[in-house]
Amino acid sequence: EGEAMAAEEPEVQAENVEPVQKVLPKFNIPVLKVIIEAQGLHGLRYGDYQRYRQYCARKMRRLRKALNFLHWEQGKGKSKFIQKKIDADMINDVRYLYIVLNKAE
Repeated sequence: EGEAMAAEEPEVQAENVEPVQKVLPKFNIPVLKVIIEAQGLHGLRYGDYQRYRQYCARKMRRLRKALNFLHWEQGKGKSKFIQKKIDADMINDVRYLYIVLNKAE
């Protein structure tokens, strides 16, 4: 009787199983406030575009270094440039969004 009961159970088909979607964390950054504050403090108030560009480059470097998201790969004696892209799957810290914001600026 046990075998007959097991045979009557419906089989689960792979087509009916929905894929499990990864829940991504939500981050909120005040974009306009961050941009206006940075521009006012670092040169654009006086039209000093070079100073602001240098600030953005330094900030980008600090963010990438803090997240260990550098483009350079150390090899034997010589470093090699490898372009890294930020995907939605890899964002687990709000600082990745600041990299994207700073890159757009």
